[in-house]
Amino acid sequence: MDKFNYKNLCSIKGNVVSLMDEHNNTVELTVAEVNAAKEHDKDKECFSVLLTGQPSYLLSQGTYNVKHDVIGDVPVFISPNSETEYEIIINRQVQ
Repeated sequence: MDKFNYKNLCSIKGNVVSLMDEHNNTVELTVAEVNAAKEHDKDKECFSVLLTGQPSYLLSQGTYNVKHDVIGDVPVFISPNSETEYEIIINRQVQ
């Protein structure tokens, strides 16, 4: 998860990422927003990532592999906010 960080995710805002579930089904979503929380600082990464997609496919809450050249291929937990919006929450110590 070294490349899956706030700085790199900010750099791909507006880009499409691929998500793959445990059955190898793939869907593409757009990185719509990357928002730092008030606790975000040099020692702790606290941010959310909003992803948008089409209402024609609905993703359930769960772990998906997110893939993009800048961030690599990383398993993350994703929650739906609506039919077209999904959210990733990151809260971790900086290594």
